[in-house]
Amino acid sequence: CSLELSLTTLIDLNCDMGEFDFIADAELDLAIMPLISRCNIAIGGHAGNEDTISYCFEQASKHNLSIGIHPSYADRANFGRKIVSEPWQKTIDDIAQQIELGINTAIACGIKLSHIKLHGALYNQVEVDEALAAHVAELFAQYDLAVLGMANGQLKKACSSYSLEFINEAFIDRRYNNVSQLQPRSESGSVFTSEQDIVSQACAIAVGEPIQSADKKPLKITADSLCIHSDTPNAMQFLQAIRTAFSEQDIHVS
Repeated sequence: CSLELSLTTLIDLNCDMGEFDFIADAELDLAIMPLISRCNIAIGGHAGNEDTISYCFEQASKHNLSIGIHPSYADRANFGRKIVSEPWQKTIDDIAQQIELGINTAIACGIKLSHIKLHGALYNQVEVDEALAAHVAELFAQYDLAVLGMANGQLKKACSSYSLEFINEAFIDRRYNNVSQLQPRSESGSVFTSEQDIVSQACAIAVGEPIQSADKKPLKITADSLCIHSDTPNAMQFLQAIRTAFSEQDIHVS
C-alpha cells in the first residue's frame, strides 16, 4: 500500500456477520468487530436465527458499530449464493419476512438499525435484473433504513426513485470484471487469497485510485464503504494488515 496522501481519508469498513446458527460459532465475528465500523447481520434467509441475531446485535452495539440487516434468497442449503428461480413476489415476500424478523429482534434488544444490505446471489441478481431491483427498492422504501449496495449499480438507480439513502459499497476481497460487477465465485481467482492483493485493493479504493479488473484493466470504483467477508479464509489476518496499512497512509475507518 504505497499510495501517499496529503489529507486524511475517511472510509467506512463493513463485514457480513452472524452467518451461523449457534452462538458458540461467533468467535471470529467477535474478533473482527473492533476492526470495522459497520456490520451486516444475517437474518435467517441464508443463515442465522433469533438467538444469533440478538447476540450479534448486542455485541456489535458494544463496539459502537453501525448495525444493518442482511437478507437473502431463502436458501440455507446453498448459503444464499445461488440464484433461486421463483416469481418475484415470492422473493420479495421472503425478504420482507426476514426484514421483519430483524427489525422486531432489534426492537426487543433495544438496538437501532442503520441499514439493509442484500446477500450473495440476490445482491448480484438485482444488478442484472432491472425489474427485480425496482421491486426490492419499493420494498425497502417501507423502512426507515439506508441501503448498502453496489457502487453505481442498478439497485442504487432504483433506490433513487424513492429518495432512499444509499451507501456505495465496494469489495476488497473480491475481483471485479470490466463493468464494475463482481466476478462470479465459480470463476477462478474471484476471491482474493493474497494479503497483498486485498490490502492494495482496499487502499486504492479508499483513496480513489483505480484497481485492476479481472482482465487486468484499470477500473475506478467510488465507494463510501468497503466490505470484507468474514468467511474469506484468513479474514482476520487480512483485516489486521488493512488497518496497519490504513494507519500508515492516514486512512481512518469511520
